[in-house]
Amino acid sequence: YLLKHHPVDKEEYAVFSKRKQQMISQGEKILAEVRTNRFGTSTIDIRSRSDLIVARYLIDAIAETDRGNFGRASTAVAKARELAPEYFEVWRVEALLHEGEQNFPAALQSYQAAVELEPSSIKVRHALGRFFLLTLGDHDAAIEQFTAALALDSQCVEVQLDLVRAYLYSMRFEQARHLLDGLLARVGALTRVEQRSKAYDLHLQYFTRKAEFHQAVEHSADAALGEYENLLTAFGKIPPTAVDTHMKKHLAKAFPSACRCENDLSDEAQRKRLEPIVTWLSEFDLPTLGPQSPKRQRIRGKVARVFKFKEFGFISRVGGEEIFFHRGQLVRRSEWAAVSEGIEVEFEIGSNKQGECAIRA
Repeated sequence: YLLKHHPVDKEEYAVFSKRKQQMISQGEKILAEVRTNRFGTSTIDIRSRSDLIVARYLIDAIAETDRGNFGRASTAVAKARELAPEYFEVWRVEALLHEGEQNFPAALQSYQAAVELEPSSIKVRHALGRFFLLTLGDHDAAIEQFTAALALDSQCVEVQLDLVRAYLYSMRFEQARHLLDGLLARVGALTRVEQRSKAYDLHLQYFTRKAEFHQAVEHSADAALGEYENLLTAFGKIPPTAVDTHMKKHLAKAFPSACRCENDLSDEAQRKRLEPIVTWLSEFDLPTLGPQSPKRQRIRGKVARVFKFKEFGFISRVGGEEIFFHRGQLVRRSEWAAVSEGIEVEFEIGSNKQGECAIRA
């Protein structure tokens, strides 16, 4: 009757059909992202196709949050909540918005609401665990959420990787080692390159963090030496294609600790064992001092004067200007005995109470 007496205008029908096709296309794209990157921040867990319109609002909210447009993101979240207030993903995305605003108490409240709405969601448990781990620094709470997620799927690689990280941060090395061994046993079967690189990276972090633990907590340079040797051996077994920038950054961060270990070793034979490892770590690019800070420039000069008794001296730069340095700023303090007038050195510019000084010489 409606088609006979109230026919649809062809132009209106064309617009409707176009929008319908766009919705179908967007829906397929969202579902494809869930299949390929289930734990991606911008991936929305779809309960059924009826969630697709809400998911579109949530994806827009995430995109606006990434751009820093928090007002627009909040509007998109409000529209999604109006359509599906009981949908756990609405609250997870709202938590992401609050994180972007640096409103961490509100973010925690939204994450907890998402967990209450869908306690069996691995993704929500994982997201809350990462929030505890990376934002709040609450390692125990993070481990609790990751453990709850693994109770739902014990073979979930993304959760296992972050649980290893939480164990390392809290210096629970035995638990971290157990999980890592399981991951490395099947690393070749992991479908995503990022997962394999993360597993290898955490494998190396296990040795660097354990070495630092031996140095800082147990004051045992001997035990730390063993971990640095294990680190070099482990790195040699990693496929070159799996070595990424994150891994190099973490290895570069281990360089100062390895230098301190070399200085703390009392046995000359042990120092010789560590020396090639320190040299190897020094070859990795040093991390920058902050998101906007460039790497400090290395400057060449010659030792102009040195006062062995007082453990300081002066380096002559190009142009004849001299700059102060202290023995404590040598990368390897054990080389202090070899410092003499006229030798060439490399250093960076730092500062002390009197002004500029040479550091990392």
